[in-house]
Amino acid sequence: MGRRRQAVLDRGLPYLVAELEGYVVGYCYASQFRPRDGYRFTVEDSIYVRPDCTGHRVGSMLLAQLILDCYLEGCHSMVGCICGVNVPSVALHTSLGFQQVGLLPEAGRKFGEWLPLSIMQRQLR
Repeated sequence: MGRRRQAVLDRGLPYLVAELEGYVVGYCYASQFRPRDGYRFTVEDSIYVRPDCTGHRVGSMLLAQLILDCYLEGCHSMVGCICGVNVPSVALHTSLGFQQVGLLPEAGRKFGEWLPLSIMQRQLR
């Protein structure tokens, strides 16, 4: 986690942490979408909210701030890649202006089953 966080910060991208009473309840960060130079203005978001803290707008606050920070850094668009059938994550991204732009069936394997990958995108500029 520490190396991943440092790699994000080394690229000048935001890494946000939400705390409540000294405990981490969620985090999110932006990373480079693809390594080639032509994609340098598109970022991918990653977000995690502690299961007992879902439904309290932690994810909304984190992702909204991440969008703003990436906009201020000059990013053009943000992509969210959502594995499996993750209704809360799709709803979160949709509520903040993301639209589904692709679906890759059986793109990942987790817990012994093949899962689809939903690709959502939001323009920042």
